[in-house]
Amino acid sequence: MRVIRPGLMIGMAAGYVLGTKAGRERYEQIQQLWRKAMRTPQAQTLQHEVRETAATITDAVEQKANNAVADVADTLKETRERVKNSADATTTPTF
Repeated sequence: MRVIRPGLMIGMAAGYVLGTKAGRERYEQIQQLWRKAMRTPQAQTLQHEVRETAATITDAVEQKANNAVADVADTLKETRERVKNSADATTTPTF
């Protein structure tokens, strides 16, 4: 199941409200203005920067998650060894 991002939900809600309150003509006018604004060099640059930042953040989060998983795996392995050694020590008879 795919999670809907908050920004997308906000955008959809704003579009719905603007469309229903302003009427279809106004909604179309707003859409046209939005598309025109998104084609400007400044908007293109901003979109590119946002994508790059998102990719960098995604890579950092992925690396931290991988490190955390590795740490948990190491801890579990160490714990399993301690339990095994403890169990071996208590079951070995001493004469």
